[in-house]
Amino acid sequence: MAKRIPWVTVALTYLAFVCWAYVRSAVGQIAPGSKNAAPDEIHVRVDEVRILFHAADSHGLTVTDLKPEELELFDEEKGPGHILAIQPLATQPLSLGFLIDVSESMATYAGRNRLLASLLAQELLTRPDDSAVVISFGKLSQVIQPWSNQQKIVLAAFEQVISGRNVAKEGTAIYDALFNTCHYQFGEQGTASKRRVLLLFSDGEDTASYVSLRDAVDACQAVHTVVYAVAPKPVSGAISTGPIALKELTEGTGGRVIEADEPEIERKSEIHRLVKDLRHEYELFYRPKDLKHDGKFHRIVLLGPNRVSSIDAQSGYYAPAR
Repeated sequence: MAKRIPWVTVALTYLAFVCWAYVRSAVGQIAPGSKNAAPDEIHVRVDEVRILFHAADSHGLTVTDLKPEELELFDEEKGPGHILAIQPLATQPLSLGFLIDVSESMATYAGRNRLLASLLAQELLTRPDDSAVVISFGKLSQVIQPWSNQQKIVLAAFEQVISGRNVAKEGTAIYDALFNTCHYQFGEQGTASKRRVLLLFSDGEDTASYVSLRDAVDACQAVHTVVYAVAPKPVSGAISTGPIALKELTEGTGGRVIEADEPEIERKSEIHRLVKDLRHEYELFYRPKDLKHDGKFHRIVLLGPNRVSSIDAQSGYYAPAR
């Protein structure tokens, strides 16, 4: 049975997250090569930054053989810092969160969202260690299907999302749903070597959240979760904060917005590209120059060699606080 997540839980979780983030940054983590590290897992020290990114050439094809010496990372417009290592993630399993907006503004897109979510699940849940959680939200969030590695079970959960039993008319709390999913679902997975991806189906219009957009981005960055948004094409001339919010959210975590109103052939091409991106990510470990432990947000720019036409990476990171 679906579980509701009330706003009180969101508020308490937010406070817990702030305390957790402070302690985590103050204490630090196990350094690379530590005896306590799990196989195939790299832990980041307090003065190092972990960044997920995807690289493509001028034809949109994934570049899979990058080396650290080919990359430059600019931190707050300062000169390149020291890139310690990059690691392809093609062999690591996926943890997928399907976060589906069932508020009134998305009612006409319910069938399309079900179709796209099903296509993505069929393409991505292909390995025994891949898993997914399905959550719907309006003002409150509902866990429709807890974590499962069974593709059939996940596909069946999408039917419940659009069945009419989960329609919400009291507002839309997108940021609360994002915050709760990243912190409460992905955060409880611990340090397992999985790529964490959140697929958000929404127009980005938030009317009822307790937390802010910045809080939601912070929570997802803290657990290294990349957010992709599948959204309706913005209406020309309409006044809406949704597209801007989705752009900030996805760029802040290393994902992007996919417009689902494109013709079928273009939509299928975009989904194919998304699947390739998720199967061929890199993680980069970087030591900033003159890092100050002030808890401030640092914007970054990651540049590649001439053979790389585009790089999708998170927009920055928070320095650890003392």
